[in-house]
Amino acid sequence: ENAYPFVRYSDRTKFNASGDMAAIAWHSRNGQSLHVKGKAIDSIAVLVPESRFSKAIAIFQIDQPKIEALHASCEWLQNCQNLAASLDGGKATPARQEELWRTMTCGLTGEGSPAPQRYSTYFKNYIEFMKTAPERFADYLEESRTLPKGIQLLNDFITHIETHAVIEASLNRWSSRRLVCATNNGRLARVPKRAQKGDIICVLFGGEIPYVLRPRGDGSYAVVGECYVHDVMHGESLSHDTLSMVFELK
Repeated sequence: ENAYPFVRYSDRTKFNASGDMAAIAWHSRNGQSLHVKGKAIDSIAVLVPESRFSKAIAIFQIDQPKIEALHASCEWLQNCQNLAASLDGGKATPARQEELWRTMTCGLTGEGSPAPQRYSTYFKNYIEFMKTAPERFADYLEESRTLPKGIQLLNDFITHIETHAVIEASLNRWSSRRLVCATNNGRLARVPKRAQKGDIICVLFGGEIPYVLRPRGDGSYAVVGECYVHDVMHGESLSHDTLSMVFELK
């Protein structure tokens, strides 16, 4: 069993983290390790606890367990917002808010295509909706027990149901195997669930996406998995005068 499973992005994502830097890699003589040239760009500082995300836009499944699951989703969303705000001294700047929604969704739709800019507004509306969603759903659940058409009132309340649904589709797909983290250089990132504080985020030449590597203590690294880092996914961190290093992967 692979201890560090990869989570493949689709061909539609259009990521190109290494820009036009060609891959440089070779196996060791004994075939036990792979040497890859690249650049370490950051390391993990703080991890948000594992996502317990649950879709709110499932209006025909309102019951007490569903409401409890929504409470867990709200807590997770708030933890991610708090982490983003902490990087700006307690209140997230507009640039950080942009970074947050792109990091939370990995910059992708639920189908794996690049998320359009309008997702920024969709995400903001969804966060506002989720702040009171569990309590509102509980009210509707109670009303539905005494009023046959009580559940129908939920449709009147959710004024952005279609845009909420697209944000949830993205969060649902890209949250299941990833954690949100802050890096030592003040970035937000989506990293594999097995990631730990101190793991290194790097761009390997020829790679479409950044990787999380873990120092093994002998000068080599274990591959933890792929990650998403805003403003790194399209070659922004590299140039032809980039100071590179060779990673020995075991």
